[in-house]
Amino acid sequence: QSYIDYYRIFMLIIDLLFYGVFCLLLMNLFKGEKTSHFYLKVSYYLLAGVCSFIYLYYRLDFILSLILILSFYFLSIKGNKLVSFFLLALAIHFKITPLILVPLWAFAALPHSMVSLHIQKKQYQDLFIMGGKNIGMILGLVLAFLFPLLLIFGTDSLNFFEYHRDRPLQIESTYSLFMSFLSNLGYPVKA
Repeated sequence: QSYIDYYRIFMLIIDLLFYGVFCLLLMNLFKGEKTSHFYLKVSYYLLAGVCSFIYLYYRLDFILSLILILSFYFLSIKGNKLVSFFLLALAIHFKITPLILVPLWAFAALPHSMVSLHIQKKQYQDLFIMGGKNIGMILGLVLAFLFPLLLIFGTDSLNFFEYHRDRPLQIESTYSLFMSFLSNLGYPVKA
């Protein structure tokens, strides 16, 4: 039981860090907005946390979410593209699903004025080349994280793919959480 308590305290710390980064992100994205609008947006985060707190502190995905929101925060700050890409690569190693964000991050990192200019001049090929370079940079960082493991452990460091291929649906998976939620509401659920 003490392990679970320590784990929940750790997740509370992650939650507080996430909340802080979320507030910084809102202040950065919505500069000059009324204070009341800022508090309204923050209250959405707090409401979501209250509604899902039963499940929130049991999942490692919350740590992944913190890494991703940090990455998005640095992406929103001019001149911090490399930090954002580094954090996205770290998130990909934490769990592979953020890999689908690579193209979005790559094109969102392009300067808006340059993107607008290229779109006006219908120079789409240049945009794809610049976005492709960013994709290459992100994937290069992903490989840079993997390279030391390959050097030390060889191909055994890739055995996690077999683990994921062979494992059944987990109790803490999103699907299982949804079924558990329905069960708590009184709906009959079959396993």
